[in-house]
Amino acid sequence: MFKVVSKEKRENGILLKIKFPVEPEAGQFVTILNDGKEIPLGIYDYVAGTLHLIIEKGDFRYNWAYIKGPLGKGIDLTKFNEIIGVAQAGLEHDIHYPLVKAERMGIRTRLLDFIPTYVPGDALLIISLPKEKINTISRDILSRSLIYVRWVKMNCSVGVCGVCSYRGYLPCIEGPFMEGEKIVA
Repeated sequence: MFKVVSKEKRENGILLKIKFPVEPEAGQFVTILNDGKEIPLGIYDYVAGTLHLIIEKGDFRYNWAYIKGPLGKGIDLTKFNEIIGVAQAGLEHDIHYPLVKAERMGIRTRLLDFIPTYVPGDALLIISLPKEKINTISRDILSRSLIYVRWVKMNCSVGVCGVCSYRGYLPCIEGPFMEGEKIVA
C-alpha cells in the first residue's frame, strides 16, 4: 500500500499524488485498485518520489492505494532530438509523462491537437487518440510514431491472460505505447 498525498478534481478526472518508491520509465503504466477493480492508468508524472495519476471516471475516496507496476515497456527517449505529442478528445494526460520526462532531459517537445503530415527524421511522434481516429494517421509517419493503446481491456496487465491482445500484440507488456505500423490497419 502506498500513501495518497493529495487528490485534486480536474476537468479530465481526479489527479492523485501517491508516495511511490520507484521512478517509472517514460511510457510505462501502473494499475491501481479502486472499489474492487484493478484499473490500468498511464503515468501523468513522477516528481520527488511521488507518482501522479489521473483517474478519468468515478471517484477515489481512499488515503492509501494498492498499485501494481511500473508495467509495460518504457520508451527510450535518448534516440531522439524531438518528441512530438499528439492528443485529442481530452487525452493529453496519456502522453504527458513522456513529454515532461523528455523536457527534463533537454529534448525539445511539442504538443499538438492534430496529426502532422511530416515528422523530422530525428523526432518521435507519440499519439493518444480515440480508437476510431487511429486510421487517419498517414502511412508516411507511422514508422516514427508510437500510439497509446488505451482501448483494450487489461485484466492481468502482465501478459498472462491475453485479453488485451490487439492485432497479435499484447499492449500490457509490449506497450502501452505501440509502434504505429503494428497497430494501424
